[in-house]
Amino acid sequence: MLVDTNARDTTTELFGHKISAPICFAPVGINKIYHPLGELNSAKVAGELGLPYCLSTAASQSIEDVAEANGANAVRFFQLYSPPDEELMESILQRAILGWRHGDVAASNYAFYKGIGAELGWSDPVFQKRMKERGLSKEKNPVETGQLWIDQVWHGQ
Repeated sequence: MLVDTNARDTTTELFGHKISAPICFAPVGINKIYHPLGELNSAKVAGELGLPYCLSTAASQSIEDVAEANGANAVRFFQLYSPPDEELMESILQRAILGWRHGDVAASNYAFYKGIGAELGWSDPVFQKRMKERGLSKEKNPVETGQLWIDQVWHGQ
C-alpha cells in the first residue's frame, strides 16, 4: 500500500540523546591517509546533520580539534581500549579514545610505524610526558613517537 511520505520524521533517541536519524558516523582511524583534514570533515558533517560521531583513538586529529569541528551540542562517542599505562589511560579517558582492529593487522594498515596518525597521542599531556622521558619529540622523531603511541594503545592485552 502506498503511503504519503511528504511529511516524515526520522528523529529517534539514542542513549537519551535526540538524534535526527537512526544513523551514526563511526569512521576508521588515520583518516589523514585519505584527506589532509583527517576526521575534521566527517565530524563537522555529522554535527551539521545532528548525527552522532564516534572518534577512533587511531584518529589523525586531536580529540579537541575533532570536537570543535563536530560542534558544541553534538552527540559524540569514543572507542576505548585501555593501554597498560594507567596514567595514560586516565588522561585519554578524560579527553576520549582506539580499537584493536584485527583487519588492520591483516592488511598491514600501520601508518603509525611510518610516523602518520599519532596526533591524538601527540596532543595528550601524559603521552607528551612519556615522549619527553624517552628523549623523543614529534618534530624530531615522528616515526619513533608514532610507534610508541601505537604500541601503547594497540598492545593487544
